[in-house]
Amino acid sequence: MEIDTSGVRSPTWMKVALSVSLGFNLVVLGAAVGVLAFGGPHGGPRGADRGVVSTPLLRALPEADQRVLRQKLRAEHVHLRESRSELRGARAAMVVALRQEQFDAAGFAMALEAQRRLAGDLMDAAHSALLDHMSSKTLAERQAYADRLEAFSKRRAGRRE
Repeated sequence: MEIDTSGVRSPTWMKVALSVSLGFNLVVLGAAVGVLAFGGPHGGPRGADRGVVSTPLLRALPEADQRVLRQKLRAEHVHLRESRSELRGARAAMVVALRQEQFDAAGFAMALEAQRRLAGDLMDAAHSALLDHMSSKTLAERQAYADRLEAFSKRRAGRRE
């Protein structure tokens, strides 16, 4: 028995919310996948932690400290590498949901949520590693880091103006 749903429409706000969410998640996913696949715009380390290392908070660290954090993330968070296959699976589920004649909003939403969860896991691991790392630094080292972080922020703000 088939139910005729041709007259049933999703509310406009739901379409807008899903579109905005999709756009944001695709940007995040594209950046993460690009970094994981190609090592970022300037090459460098590969692996599930590379996307985290490209954030301003970690790029402001000296290169030696970045290496230490990358090694720590690789050693302590092996599951982050497994996240790549989950990201591919979520992306495949999105494609299936988008191509169905009758849009599968529930399947699409589940794929978006999986991407959000995986990105959150990655950021949580990076934040924890950075907090532990900075807790071991001297006042002078923390102040030097603060100076580099501030300079990085000013450079980025200057590009936008």
